[in-house]
Amino acid sequence: MNNTGKLTALLLVLSMLLMLFVSCGKNKEETDVPDGFVKASNDIANYSLFVPEDWIVDTESGSLMASARENEYSTSNVTMVSYTDNSDRYENVRQYWDSYSGNLIGMFDKAKDEDGNVTEDSSFSMEGEGITGKVDGVDTVKYVYTATLSEIDLQYVQLIAMKGRNIYIFTYTTTPEGYDADTVDSIINNIKFK
Repeated sequence: MNNTGKLTALLLVLSMLLMLFVSCGKNKEETDVPDGFVKASNDIANYSLFVPEDWIVDTESGSLMASARENEYSTSNVTMVSYTDNSDRYENVRQYWDSYSGNLIGMFDKAKDEDGNVTEDSSFSMEGEGITGKVDGVDTVKYVYTATLSEIDLQYVQLIAMKGRNIYIFTYTTTPEGYDADTVDSIINNIKFK
């Protein structure tokens, strides 16, 4: 091989290495992580979920669900999933909630009366009717409720969003004592929908 051929081959190898380094660099989404947060969702999800940087991200690679918890021993955690409503059953978030909440109520423990006797009523209790808002330009409704599950009293915040035919369900779960409205609102306000 003559010198020109060697130089061409060297330049080709160098340009391939440069492309490799550029493609291995951070993508735009990784650079958009809010200060003090880490990404809890992976790239195949059609949303981005960020949690405080001191939280533990539980999401496994390749999962469409995002999951993180406040610390190793905490009951405070978040999950987020999405699915596509291919049947066009739901026109809006509240219609979805009306269908979904019936099944949700049935999964919780029965309530107890003042004497500690189990009643026929669910321990599920809504705080208000749901708060309408927007996150990342998408219409949302935030539902706050308490319930008992396996004899543990829990506080929940669920944010339901619809973008086109995609329905997104964000859930924050903690004990009533561990509830931190500022933390959950900061997580919610940083959600990005794709």
